[in-house]
Amino acid sequence: MSRSIRYSLLLLGFLPALSWSQREFGFDNRQPTGQPYLSAEETVRRFRVFGGWEVTLFASEPQVINPIAFTIDERGRVWVLECYEYPKRTPPGIMPRDRIKILEDSDGDGRADKVTVWAEGKDFPARFDLASGLEVGYGGVFLGAPPYLFFLQDRNHDGKCDHYEILLRGFGSQDTHETLNTFQWGPDGRLYGLHGVFTTSEVQGVRLDAAVWRYDVRAQRFEVFAEGTSNPWGMDFDTEGNCFLVCCVIPHLFHIVPGGIYIKQSHKPSYHPYAYGQLREISDHLHHQESGWAHAGLLYLDGPTLPQQLRGSLLMGSIHGSSIKRDVLRRHGSTFIASHAPDFVVSGDRNVRPINLRWAPDGSIYWIDWHDQNPCHQAHPDSWDYSHGRIYRLAPKGLKPQRAKDLSSLGVRHLADIAVHEDNPYRYRTALRLLAERAPLTDSETIAYLRKTALQPDGRLRSLRALWALYQAGVLDSNTKHRLLGHPYAAVRAWAVRFVAEQLEWTDADLKALTDLVSSETEASVRLEIACALRRIRHPASLAALQLLTLRNEDAGDPTIPFMLWLAWESHLRQLLGDQSGKSDSDLESLVAWFAEHADGSPGVREIIPRTMRRLLADGALDRLGFCLDFVLRCRSTDARRAALVGILEAIRNRQVRPPANWPKLALELSQSGDSELLRLKRELGIVFRDPVSIKAALQVLGNPRTTPEELVRALEELSVIHPAEALPLLREQWEKSDSEVVRRAVLRTLGDYDDPAIATWLLASWKQVPPALRSEIIKTLQKRKTWARSLLEAVARKEIPATELNSNTVLAIRSFADKEMNDLLEKVWGRVRETPADIEKKIEKYRLAMSSGRGDAERGRAVFEKHCAQCHRFRQQGHEVGPDLDGAERSLDYLLINILDPNRVVGQPYFTRVILTKDGKVLTGILAAEDGQSVSIRRENNVIETVPRTNIEEMKVETRSLMPDNLDQNLSEQEFRDLVSYLLAHPFLSEVYICGPVRPAPERLEKWLRASVRPVEEAGLSWQTPAIGPSGRIVVPAAKYDLAGHDVTYIYGEVETRQKLQTELRVGSNVALRIWLDGKLILQKGRASAQVVIDELSAAVSLEPGRHAILVEAICRDREGEVYLRFLDPQRQIRQVPVAPAPGK
Repeated sequence: MSRSIRYSLLLLGFLPALSWSQREFGFDNRQPTGQPYLSAEETVRRFRVFGGWEVTLFASEPQVINPIAFTIDERGRVWVLECYEYPKRTPPGIMPRDRIKILEDSDGDGRADKVTVWAEGKDFPARFDLASGLEVGYGGVFLGAPPYLFFLQDRNHDGKCDHYEILLRGFGSQDTHETLNTFQWGPDGRLYGLHGVFTTSEVQGVRLDAAVWRYDVRAQRFEVFAEGTSNPWGMDFDTEGNCFLVCCVIPHLFHIVPGGIYIKQSHKPSYHPYAYGQLREISDHLHHQESGWAHAGLLYLDGPTLPQQLRGSLLMGSIHGSSIKRDVLRRHGSTFIASHAPDFVVSGDRNVRPINLRWAPDGSIYWIDWHDQNPCHQAHPDSWDYSHGRIYRLAPKGLKPQRAKDLSSLGVRHLADIAVHEDNPYRYRTALRLLAERAPLTDSETIAYLRKTALQPDGRLRSLRALWALYQAGVLDSNTKHRLLGHPYAAVRAWAVRFVAEQLEWTDADLKALTDLVSSETEASVRLEIACALRRIRHPASLAALQLLTLRNEDAGDPTIPFMLWLAWESHLRQLLGDQSGKSDSDLESLVAWFAEHADGSPGVREIIPRTMRRLLADGALDRLGFCLDFVLRCRSTDARRAALVGILEAIRNRQVRPPANWPKLALELSQSGDSELLRLKRELGIVFRDPVSIKAALQVLGNPRTTPEELVRALEELSVIHPAEALPLLREQWEKSDSEVVRRAVLRTLGDYDDPAIATWLLASWKQVPPALRSEIIKTLQKRKTWARSLLEAVARKEIPATELNSNTVLAIRSFADKEMNDLLEKVWGRVRETPADIEKKIEKYRLAMSSGRGDAERGRAVFEKHCAQCHRFRQQGHEVGPDLDGAERSLDYLLINILDPNRVVGQPYFTRVILTKDGKVLTGILAAEDGQSVSIRRENNVIETVPRTNIEEMKVETRSLMPDNLDQNLSEQEFRDLVSYLLAHPFLSEVYICGPVRPAPERLEKWLRASVRPVEEAGLSWQTPAIGPSGRIVVPAAKYDLAGHDVTYIYGEVETRQKLQTELRVGSNVALRIWLDGKLILQKGRASAQVVIDELSAAVSLEPGRHAILVEAICRDREGEVYLRFLDPQRQIRQVPVAPAPGK
């Protein structure tokens, strides 16, 4: 092999480790990278950038440290917020260190050459720390540092902040990485910001957790723009003003519409009690499979410096992946779908932590890098670096830096020209902001120019920007708004609708213009905006527009419009239900008459009906039940009747309600309908009403041997509302005879409502005949009632039930009965209630060692997961999402050990366990699913929802612990634990390998292997071993003999198979020098031994064709044992390890 080729392969062995390091799916959040800090210049050299683009350095430490937020002002200066107090608040008696700096490039060479400390948190009476949000505007700086939103100014113009005021109070910091963040001016001139799910705030009387909020500077008004998502930490607006945000955790990307209510992490309920639904993410993929799940910063790509292929896509930082990712948008009805595109920037420095991105004056993109070995907040709070930080410039090659011009020196007409005609995002956005700061605009010539441009039929984006400028400058009149509702460009119409909705009062002319638009509008995006607007508008004529919009059948399948229509209807219903004038009854009568009239031909109306029924009966308003049944009688359409009954049942399910006078008439009509679904709904409703005919029908279903499992489960759910005594023998019969696990689980849930001591006796008697998966369900049932729990503990004491079948949740439930005798028995049969931290660390270390003491089997691990984990976790489309979805978890070995063995180490507030003691003697445990004034619902294993009327709650406690048992290891053997870890590991290590060594190297023998003339394990004269390599992946390289360290080698050989072509990488960690070949080609080598092993220290990009592939490692033996760890990037488990066989070569 030529020297040049060997040199190229040597580089290949190192470069992929730099350029592919972000693809570590399963990055251990609690562990630093182990990679030494590199100089800023070396970091830049190790970036791999999208074709035709480059990254250069703008600033680095000590110029900037821990940049958590930044912005660029009208003079092109970069304002940076340095956060030294993350993740802890400043201790009492210590001055905070957070500060704001200004970085300037005074000579236009693209590097910061002037740094000014503009403000420090220690210098103000209301000191700021844990600061996380920053934006410039209105002659000052808006700073977010909980609990405050500050406005800071330099009034004497000496280059330092000398004045501050508190604009808003009440921002929380319970979770210090989910505070107010990502400040951004919107097209409407408001200051927008984000807020995380596990922090709760109350600002100007508005409560919020996960949310997009906005602040009207002039009106000093704060509001939630949209609710939901998880921990959003990146936001931007596209060229048409659509708002997008990216979340730190998955799912990651959302299209945000005014008033939208979105899914929340951990099933946390909405602050809107009558939302009855949620909007979802727009991303059709998950980045965590290649780079972890921590996203920060978002930037929409558009402008004159961009090629067409990049326009219409979004860039976002990947903190765990040390990269800038890209998603491509495409229209999907009224909203979007975002698909994954190749990464835009890939770092070879694993300490790079992108936090945010901004457009710069010259058309480039600046982005900040927190830069730390720690990848996530879950690191130890005292382990952060606090000495690094970078700002980079991302630009097309050849785009030279320029000294920025001061836009604030320009007149309003010049600013209007920039705002309307320039495509540089920084320039037109900044011009719009400056126009807003000069509102109300008085220059008649500029106003006329903007109005004329906005009204131009072919103006498109120019018209849209002129509209934004008119609004921000405070000179958009009603006549212009009405005319723009008919503009040919859909985005102009949409924003004209929004600006009508932003009014505080509305005229008949406003509503006529909107109603006319509803009838003629062809674009779903505009109809969505109308739906959002009708939620805000308070005017008698808004109902007509809402009805017309609901009848637009083409929107029935839209991802967003039906839900936003419901929120508009709910707003209208709220007005009617709160009307004390006495007119509301007639208005409601007219409304439901309209629903009944149009339900047959309108899927949109049928979509609204169930929620309307729920809303009318909400908050215990059972006096309207007869009214709702009258509505069902009015409906002629079977589909409409089904929809109405579903809504009614949803409102009164799990209650016992007296039937209204019109129930017999409706029951008779439903009985004569001949529709099986209506008959079932009639039966379920009748049981709620304690109708003997319905109860008898359900009992007949239960006792019929030909009833299907699905019908049985439904009948059991219906009967659980009233738990009639005559059902108990049938329940026992189903328990003892049914061969359906689903039915038997439903039986157990229903039995929980019967206070009969005999139930515990026959459940325990069936223990040995019950499959293992059901035994845990028996335990959960018996722990609900005191007499049953006592019988359970006595059975454990008699050794009839293994003590290992109890878990910490069982213990928590039993202790809630506060019975000393039972607690003593519990202590005797189960042991100490809570292990000490030292016990837990000892246990974790024990199982860490067990990960290297034997092989794990992923297929057996799947069975362990299904038995012990799937009740609460989803993984690979299996299981229930009660706790976090494991597909998105950072599933490294340490992560799995800590979270399985010590689940209470870090518990988010929404995952706290609720313990409910009912007045009829039950104890229920689970996490909060929903609550209102009438009931509390908790979610427990298998995603079972149990709803308890508040009138039946004796006591409700919140335990700051996880629902996940903390003694799972007691129910698993070490082998089962290894199997489970093997199944869950993000990228399993190679464990099916042969080892030979130490031996003297023989070049001829190696050459023969590389030519595939003979498999290494078939080589005569060599002794190959097949050690048991556990899930930890630790392959031991034996020490050299006879002072031959550095000369003798050990060979490691393994084979893998794949069914399709894969682009992946082989990742390697070792403390010995080595070379690695794949299918006879040298792909990676490490020239020197090292003191420690860094997992995934090196990697090589590889392409695997369908079929079998051979991996050969030559490791240089030392004077002591060494270690090697090998694994492929394989998030979808498409690579199969070929099991080792007894080695034939001896």
